[in-house]
Amino acid sequence: MAKNEAVAAQVIGTYGTMYHVKDMGKAVEFFTKSFGLKPSLESAEWTEFFLGGQRLCLNSGGKEEAPNSGILIFQVEDLKAVRTALKAGGVKVSEINEVHKGAIACDFTDPEGHTVGLYQGPKP
Repeated sequence: MAKNEAVAAQVIGTYGTMYHVKDMGKAVEFFTKSFGLKPSLESAEWTEFFLGGQRLCLNSGGKEEAPNSGILIFQVEDLKAVRTALKAGGVKVSEINEVHKGAIACDFTDPEGHTVGLYQGPKP
């Protein structure tokens, strides 16, 4: 199987879209009051709202200035294998980090400079 086919086989869907926020409290309050959404996961650094198969993810991540753009997040079966294949193909890929309770993630950059996230949920 070609490397790109191996990566495609690992992508099981999209997890959601992430936005960096400066003030998590204000951001959560906005989506709660304006849309009636309730967080499915909430912390000072990361909050998720489940939206019918997708998630709106808010990340305060300690950034002083939040970029004004979203990041699509691919959900994958085996993040380490996907990262290895992408890196072998010359794609700029960040290190893998544990993001919460056994879930791991990393990012890659496309040729236009857009960041795309890769996420593997906790194993049961």
